[in-house]
Amino acid sequence: MIVKNEEKMLERTLPNLVKLVDEVIIVDTGSADDTKKIAQKYTSKIYDFPWINDFSAARNESLKFAEGDWVIWVDADEFVKEEDMDKIKRALKDAKDDAFLLKVNECREGEFSPISYNMRPKLFRNRIGIHFERPINEQPFMANGELAAIQAKELDIPIYHWGGFLSAEKHKLKKLRNIELLKGVVDSGKGDASSYFLIGLNYRDLKQYDEAVAGFNEVIAKYPNTKIALAAREEKAWTLYLNKKVKEAYLESLEILKFDPESMIAANIIGEVFMVMGEVEKAVDAFRGAANTELKSDSIIVSLRQKEYVANMFLSNALLKLGRRDEAYQAAEKAFRFDPTEEAREAMEQARPTLNNP
Repeated sequence: MIVKNEEKMLERTLPNLVKLVDEVIIVDTGSADDTKKIAQKYTSKIYDFPWINDFSAARNESLKFAEGDWVIWVDADEFVKEEDMDKIKRALKDAKDDAFLLKVNECREGEFSPISYNMRPKLFRNRIGIHFERPINEQPFMANGELAAIQAKELDIPIYHWGGFLSAEKHKLKKLRNIELLKGVVDSGKGDASSYFLIGLNYRDLKQYDEAVAGFNEVIAKYPNTKIALAAREEKAWTLYLNKKVKEAYLESLEILKFDPESMIAANIIGEVFMVMGEVEKAVDAFRGAANTELKSDSIIVSLRQKEYVANMFLSNALLKLGRRDEAYQAAEKAFRFDPTEEAREAMEQARPTLNNP
């Protein structure tokens, strides 16, 4: 684990973690709060490493001190349940593979219901040359230089990430830092598809939509016919939709469907276009298709939100226009159960049958 100013999260995650593993190694990159003091209650293996704008450098420093046969790398805001660690240990008992993908679930702090997830190589064999590369979005690489994720075996075992929901100011600062680091990677000539993809995501989180689209376009142009190019098309389409460029979003969605006829993002956008055209029944079919799509675990990002929240909110609105209040209420309720926003609550109230509005 590498940390900086994580006193709050360590109090929540470290007491549990130390019960589940043989050793906890913490590398501190310059905390100004009580992070190290809290960590000292649970482990003696705490080391200082000056921050040099390189996450991989700090991760590699932490590997120097690992004595176990296997390494699981986590952040201070990641939680592993006891029963899931037991599954990991059973999987490793007679393992022939050297690296494993675990399901990293994005959740609100203290919760275990994922909003999205992706498979990451969080677990690997120690002392065989596996190391980290990339200053940001650090990834394990094999001794021969191959990305560990390529040969890692998938385990359907979750880790819960609680750090994705920050205050507005912290969120902005984090995104600006990420963009600066990613641009540095690109300017150095070491940028890859992931660098441009992440630039797009970080700009979109700041609502700088034109810059986000430019990042996704770099992926599409430089890495055509790849899985990440398809993901970039989806994220580009959704960015265009958020930026109220619905026609452009629609045209991008049509391109997406050539590669992935079951794209949830494309279905949701096309459904919204049908709504604008007044073809509400067709819109309902599109939204239902998105809500009922089977998730693909090998996607770059598996967006549960597009399936469980966005599709059902759009569906509720469409059904309400058709006067199908019961179904509209049920769709809004599904969205609310996934994410109890005020928007979803209002959609439920609008669809709820009343004496004057049967």
